[in-house]
Amino acid sequence: MFLKRYSSAAHDRDLDKIVPAYEVMHALRSGLEQCEWRVGTPEGSPEFSDITRKAQDYFNLAVQRARQVPREP
Repeated sequence: MFLKRYSSAAHDRDLDKIVPAYEVMHALRSGLEQCEWRVGTPEGSPEFSDITRKAQDYFNLAVQRARQVPREP
């Protein structure tokens, strides 16, 4: 995997802590973007339900990744 090779080559010990947090932020941003698209889409259109599903998927992904963020004791 790219991140493991980069982490060992760069001797970056904090990368494993940062990546899950970045993934959470990225999923939240993508979910919000889908919600913004949804506002401009007519409710009865086929795209409306697809956009809604994608937004929900991104928010669910954010929750999953948030559970992987390392907690400091």
